[in-house]
Amino acid sequence: MAVIRVTILDDHPLIQHGIQSLLSDSQDIEIVGAGGSGEELRRLVEAHHPDVVLLDLNMPEQANAKRGAGNVFRPFEAMAWIINVSPQTRILVISQHFDLTTVERAASAGVHGYLLKDDRLTEHLADAVRSVYRGGAYFSAAVSEMLHRPLSKTPPLSLTNRQLEVLQSICASPNQSYSEHAAKLGIEENTLRNHLRAIFERLDVNNLAAAIIKASQMGLIDPTNPGMKP
Repeated sequence: MAVIRVTILDDHPLIQHGIQSLLSDSQDIEIVGAGGSGEELRRLVEAHHPDVVLLDLNMPEQANAKRGAGNVFRPFEAMAWIINVSPQTRILVISQHFDLTTVERAASAGVHGYLLKDDRLTEHLADAVRSVYRGGAYFSAAVSEMLHRPLSKTPPLSLTNRQLEVLQSICASPNQSYSEHAAKLGIEENTLRNHLRAIFERLDVNNLAAAIIKASQMGLIDPTNPGMKP
């Protein structure tokens, strides 16, 4: 059994401790570091190259300095830094910020999931960690509902039936690995990955989370529906 190495970044000690407690009972998850600032994020990622980073968006940059205009964590820059320094690390945002612009910016920056702090983390957190570790995308239900609101002007763009099946399959079962999705669809895992690359190119995005958001907004898939759209 592979052990998923997780680093937690949140400047609220109670939340940080609560997340550690939630994950401590999972035998396949190991906490390899925790911090509450941008500088601690960089130190921990460079030291451990974790499989998954649980990232709060609202932290100070420096741990021992007064919060203010000169001590502001820039999360989207940090996401780009993580991807550059530790490309195998998956980023799962855990935040109280709930607006479309923030979620879209996070997805465009390369995160693999977005959980709201008030979204019953006791039930969802471990599954979300496993999902993003396996290459999937995981969103809180409220975030998925928001993302599914159609664009005011939908571009004349479509995906093939097989591409839609691949994307909807991943949405319906975010905890499954690519190999499991491929088996369910009756194709090879390399074929599934080729479909994903074609989807990213067609939708002009560079990762799965961004693809799900854009396809949902265009009405091509429904991330809240376990089956295909009619």
